[in-house]
This record gives sequence, C-alpha cells and structure tokens, in this order.
Amino acid sequence: MVISKIDPNIIGRFCENEFLNSDALITIHNWIRNQEWEDGIKSLHWLGDRNLHDLKRNQGTKKELPGHIFWPHVDNNQRFTRFTEPKQSSSIHCTRTPTGGYYKPHFDDYNLGHFSTTIFLNEPDEYDGGELVLWLDGKERFFKPKAGHGITYETGIGHRVNTVTKGERLAIVFWTTSRWTDINMFRKFKYYDYMTQYSYDDKVYDTLDEYCNSAQTVIRKRTENILNVSVGSQV
Repeated sequence: MVISKIDPNIIGRFCENEFLNSDALITIHNWIRNQEWEDGIKSLHWLGDRNLHDLKRNQGTKKELPGHIFWPHVDNNQRFTRFTEPKQSSSIHCTRTPTGGYYKPHFDDYNLGHFSTTIFLNEPDEYDGGELVLWLDGKERFFKPKAGHGITYETGIGHRVNTVTKGERLAIVFWTTSRWTDINMFRKFKYYDYMTQYSYDDKVYDTLDEYCNSAQTVIRKRTENILNVSVGSQV
C-alpha cells in the first residue's frame, strides 16, 4: 500500500501548522514592543453588563498589526489553505495574557468566520500555563506549540486559555471564512478527497465492471458527487 503525501490533519476539525519563521517573529515582536495595550474585554462589549473579567483577563494592542508583515505568511501557507479553503479573513488581533490572565470556556461568534486561528508568538518555556484547550471528541486537548506555530480549528469548537501562572503569553488571533458555505459538506469532501490519495493495491483490472466497482473508484465517485452538490449550492 502506498500512503498519500497529504497530511491527514487536513481532514480533521483542527490543524497544527507553522506560520511564522524566525525573521517574521522578529519583525512582529519589534512592532509589538512599541504598541499601547488595552483591556481585552473591549472585544466582549456585546455581552452586556455582566462582569466580563470573570470570562476574560488579557490585553490587546490598540492598533492592528500591519497586514503586509503578516498576511503573506498566511497566504503562502499551503497547509492552512488546504484546511480552510479561505475566501477572506478578519482583522488581526495581537493579544497579551500576563501572569494571572486567562480566557474561560466559551464559543466564538460564528459570524466571525468558519475557522479560528491562534498563532503563538513566544516559546513555551518562556511562560507557565497559557495553553489553548479545545473540546474535541468529548475531552479537552491541550496545545502549547513553539513560537510561530499555530492552531486552526472550526469556530464551533468550545475552547479556553489556561491561566498564565508565570511570565506572559503573546499570540495572534484571527478568523477565516471559507469558500465553502457548508462546512459539514466541506469536511466530508476533504475526507473523501484524502481517501482517494491512497493506492489500495497495485492490481490492474481487465474489465470496466471490476475497475468501476473497486473500492478506490467507488470512493472517487463519492468525492465527485459531494463536490458537485456543494458547488451547486454555492451562492
């Protein structure tokens, strides 16, 4: 059996990825170093009069990170593109979670986009705590990757950020809207597309009946059907 070169992560509900190289990290850190910060609860104004610090204690830069020093690294990232099939992305949020900061369990507003991405800007040994925690398959999964690496996940996944107990956590957050308006259909398509990349055996068939009823051909046909239905339903 010949295994596909496609990364199986792209067919799941989240994808781990390297977005920023060392040069990009230096540029972004230099920009952040000169910024003013504001209370992160400003992004929660729509929740009303409750004590928003019960939910979130972090900060964000008053200015948005300039796109020209960030978006090329995302736009040229084939793994991210394959996972999200992006149509457009939101503004860029640079966040700082100091010692004692956190983000309690919540769901992101689906209007922000189909996918949420968190890119970590400092190394995991520079701070304690601060893990991104996703609710996947009925259990919590913890992420604290190297600087420049990020996690992209479906917006509907419940998540939180563990309390930072030492140092500070720096991250970039943004949301992406997919070209596929039906994410469930997109997920199915990715699965079948991935399956067609497997070579089940090296058998050569003599008849069309044998060939067209082989597992590989049947799965490819399912792929075509799902793609045709999805494309037909696009606005």
